[in-house]
Amino acid sequence: MLLAVTADDPSANLADLHSWLTRVPDARVELRPGRPAPGELGSGWDAVTAVCSSGAAIGVLRAVHVWIRSRQTRVRVSISDGDRKLEIEATHLDDPDAFAARAIDAFRAPA
Repeated sequence: MLLAVTADDPSANLADLHSWLTRVPDARVELRPGRPAPGELGSGWDAVTAVCSSGAAIGVLRAVHVWIRSRQTRVRVSISDGDRKLEIEATHLDDPDAFAARAIDAFRAPA
């Protein structure tokens, strides 16, 4: 399973999220650099990606939930595996387990 986390606000600290996600067992996590605008040397990070099993995905989603709760901006989470894709947009979520369960259930639903 591949999880890609992007933030609508460029000031969101994706490097911080990356640090949290590297603690999830069995998840390979990377930062994806953004494309600089014309005349700029760089634009920071565009996304955090995690490649993991569906079991580890629950841990990744829980960590994403905690990160979203600590942000003041809306965050878009894209979860994809092959042809299937789920996008969640959220700000200040309440229950990390419910968030992870809803995301995994939606992803497992028949296409």
